[in-house]
Amino acid sequence: MNRQLGYKIFCGVARNVLLLLIVGQRVACLAEAAEASKDWPQFRGPSGSAHGSAALTDEWDPTRHVRWRYELPGPGGSSPIVVGNQVFLTAYSGYGVDERSPGDPRNLVRHLVCVDRHDGQRLWQRDIPAEEVVDNYADFRRQHGYATSTPASDGQRVYASFENSGVFAFDLTGKQLWHHRVGSRVHNWGSAASLTVDDRFVFVNAAVEEKALLALDKQTGEEVWRFERVIGSWSTPTPVDLPDGGREVLLNVKQRLLGLDRESGRQLWFYQTDESVAASTPTAVDGVVYLSSGNPRFVAALRVADRSDPNRPSLVWRTDGIGSGISSPLFYDGRIYVVDRSIAACLNAATGQIVAKTRLTPSEATFYASPIAAGKTIVAVSRDAGAYIFSVAPSFKMVANNRLDPSVFNGTPAVHDGELLLRSDGYLYCIGGQPRE
Repeated sequence: MNRQLGYKIFCGVARNVLLLLIVGQRVACLAEAAEASKDWPQFRGPSGSAHGSAALTDEWDPTRHVRWRYELPGPGGSSPIVVGNQVFLTAYSGYGVDERSPGDPRNLVRHLVCVDRHDGQRLWQRDIPAEEVVDNYADFRRQHGYATSTPASDGQRVYASFENSGVFAFDLTGKQLWHHRVGSRVHNWGSAASLTVDDRFVFVNAAVEEKALLALDKQTGEEVWRFERVIGSWSTPTPVDLPDGGREVLLNVKQRLLGLDRESGRQLWFYQTDESVAASTPTAVDGVVYLSSGNPRFVAALRVADRSDPNRPSLVWRTDGIGSGISSPLFYDGRIYVVDRSIAACLNAATGQIVAKTRLTPSEATFYASPIAAGKTIVAVSRDAGAYIFSVAPSFKMVANNRLDPSVFNGTPAVHDGELLLRSDGYLYCIGGQPRE
């Protein structure tokens, strides 16, 4: 074999090996992306859509469908999030656990808990004593306690907000990376807005603590921008990528829904709601924002990507007389679902026409958790009347009402790889899609 032929053969082999490596790397990246897409990294899951693709069983028999149950270190109103095989959620202890004897507020401790998704064993826990005086355990505070903000993750870090004690960032092994104070004020209703994360920022609704929406650098915790005059808001900030390339963050505040530029915090537009208290979080799909209000009661669709008036979104439709004041609207398969005050309703997302409306029993059922979609079912968890399961095909109807324990359920469920993660004031549950043998 001459040198020229040998060199050609070597180059050909090397080229094929390089191609195989590139293809293999792309396949690995696609596999990583597919695995990451299963995560439920924030309140209401990926992009706040509240969609889980896996089908779940309708009935939740504790002996057949509950795969594991983890006893929490204390109550809380936050929702679980899932990153790979780790489940994160918050709780509190030391004060305000027993309504008849709340104790000393100086003993309040918040907890960030990490649990193994496979077996429900605790992997680690970080305990964070309250750094400031908190409001008394009274009024609406008794409805949800001192750990209401759902944590968020970018797949490398987990971020948790504990009211006037500030926002904390940890790596996935529990090492604290940074801490940012967001203000010192308190409110007798407490704080409830959850964190959201995009490629650059952690968004913090500090309406209670500082009357502001903050964008923190997620790497360092430093404040990048703030939008002030945020009043009467317990809603979660919603980052949105619009079809025209726009990057906005939505925030529901007293009397208005705001659209802000994500890079600067500059207000771009607003929609007048006249709502006295803003708690529900809007849902954005393909440039259309779906908003639900409890007082006044309505559901509306706003087109924000192509505004004829630069300061106002276009109103696609508005349906009065039905809505939700705390739980957020769910968009699924061309329909909008809302639950509130023992009423579950389904609306046509294109027209706002009410497709179906169901009165739930018992009549006093109330909802802090937001509905989610899992397969062809809608799961709506009430505070103390069980979890309602609705079928969406071929018609919207209630098919089950499941109860797991007698404590309060305030958190929105998470869905991951065919399992549903649900917290009460006492436990974190993992509910499987198929019965255990």
